[in-house]
Amino acid sequence: MLCILSTEHWPAFNFACEEFLLNKLDEDVFFVYRNHPAVVVGKHQNALAEVDTDALRTEGLEIFRRISGGGAVYHDLGNVNFSFIHHSSAKATVDFHRFTQPIRDLLANNGVYAVPEGKNNLSIHGKKISGNAEHLYKNKVLHHGTLLFSTDLQRLKKVLSPPPGVYRHHGMPSAPRQVTNISDHMPQKLSIREFEQELLQFVIRKYNGNHYALNDTCIAEIRELANSKYDAYSWNYGYSPPYRFSKVLTAPGGEVLEVMLNVKNGKVTKAHVFGNFTRGKDLNTLASKITGIHHAEQEFRKILTSKELKEYMPGIPPETFFRCVM
Repeated sequence: MLCILSTEHWPAFNFACEEFLLNKLDEDVFFVYRNHPAVVVGKHQNALAEVDTDALRTEGLEIFRRISGGGAVYHDLGNVNFSFIHHSSAKATVDFHRFTQPIRDLLANNGVYAVPEGKNNLSIHGKKISGNAEHLYKNKVLHHGTLLFSTDLQRLKKVLSPPPGVYRHHGMPSAPRQVTNISDHMPQKLSIREFEQELLQFVIRKYNGNHYALNDTCIAEIRELANSKYDAYSWNYGYSPPYRFSKVLTAPGGEVLEVMLNVKNGKVTKAHVFGNFTRGKDLNTLASKITGIHHAEQEFRKILTSKELKEYMPGIPPETFFRCVM
């Protein structure tokens, strides 16, 4: 087994690395990485429906999509991610227990006793510490999971608490869970770097693995995949299933604004804007201007200036409008 510890913290790079290792290497692989703060959604989820977009904006976080299913998770440098890539002599099958057992064994060695919960979680005293997902490719399985070690749990809760009733869609919704950090349950405290190294060394011993470093050619190919796919709007947002978006906000003066959007492949296919505010220019013209653009705040800001919005809706502050479309 080839055992790799990533020195990169860019989510797009590490997800591209997983895909590269899955598709290009013939050996079994164990891959460990940490990411800068971000929200990560499953392959079949509606990206925006999984987050509080106001909190996402305030925290300055991006959304990234992985190639496996499952729910949305929060990553930061206090969260350790692990991936097993396993080759099978027959058709690959899903087996969460096989790949989470080594994690449980390592934690038990450190006095922390995690148990499986549901289909793909590990928990301590009923609180989640690890969510897992799998992706099958030919006769290979990619199993990856999170390990909440010293994550900012307040930030996690803040961004992963979407307001109800804003989205109607057929994507796979996340199931909210109480969470806890592994480090809070350790009798002997470890730093996260020590924990990473202990995890890597444990797997090396268990599977007779070897340290492995990717060469410059591989890294260049991974970086190209990161830029073209995992950092692209078309994947992170456009891959979401079609959905209907509806949001109502009250402006500081008491005027009510409502925006309704139909979105497919990440683009607005139909838009309606209405409310009890004083109208200026024809709102149907405003709706037509935002039809066909990506459902992303920066796209709305490119199309519409604050001055123009005041001409359509004199009683609504432009920032209220931009908050109402996300």
